[in-house]
Amino acid sequence: MKYRNRVIIVISGSLFVLCVAIFISIMTGAANLTLQVVSDSFFSFHADDSNHLLVRDMRVPRAISGALIGAALAVAGAMMQGMTRNPLADSGLMGLSAGAGLFLAVSLIFLKGMSYSGIIGMTFLGAAFGAGSVHLISILVPGGNESMKLVLAGATVSTLFSAISQAIAIYTNASQSIMFWTMGNASGVTWSQLRIGGPVIAASIVAGIGLSKRISILNMGEETARGLGVNTGQTRRLGTILVVLLSGTSFCSLRKYYFCRNDDSSFCEIFGGTGLSAHYPHQRLTGSRFGGGGGCVFKDD
Repeated sequence: MKYRNRVIIVISGSLFVLCVAIFISIMTGAANLTLQVVSDSFFSFHADDSNHLLVRDMRVPRAISGALIGAALAVAGAMMQGMTRNPLADSGLMGLSAGAGLFLAVSLIFLKGMSYSGIIGMTFLGAAFGAGSVHLISILVPGGNESMKLVLAGATVSTLFSAISQAIAIYTNASQSIMFWTMGNASGVTWSQLRIGGPVIAASIVAGIGLSKRISILNMGEETARGLGVNTGQTRRLGTILVVLLSGTSFCSLRKYYFCRNDDSSFCEIFGGTGLSAHYPHQRLTGSRFGGGGGCVFKDD
């Protein structure tokens, strides 16, 4: 089977599975709904019908957020794996999880009284701070293997920030409060959140696809990438910014800070090849279903 045909099959199949998952998410839950009720909520909407309100104001935003967040985390994961040349790279490797966890602990313990949105904003800043710290250390440490330096810097920063967060939680007896915030939940996502986060995620995904060829070349090795005219430092900086935007916006959209691994790359590579430039388009779909698509099948109404 030709490469192009495999890509088309993966994209078509993933899109079909994603649509099925969204419909299942909308129809099932604490109150199971029929297809007719779901259809009427769009084409014959009645504001006094509780089922119509349930579909339009709760289940549809939740399902869409699941698809968007899955696509965002899938692309972010592919970019991290390409930049580090590590097929197991995730948000923890870039310091995103540990940085957000540290800022979360500081917000809950030392900045008491902070608003809900303020805490979410602090976790976003923490993710950016973690990624920035990893990137800065990888630049300052001498040596030519940029990918290896990024991996080692990420492991170091993640371990340090996680240790500090745990120390704060243990010393202040706030483990339960911090654990509550680290559990992701998309059941409260609203249309207003989607109007803010959706365009950011979409624009970042498009930018990531535009950067995919350079990351694909970077994945071949530092010397090869430089020989082909790729500015490796600039590519990593741009990639890191996009990863923070994709991941941070996704976590804020969940209303509680949540980080997941992005392991759907192996699934894409089996059918679509290993090139990241072709990897991203169908990873957006398979990621929505497998990498982060759990948001599509939430049932807690």
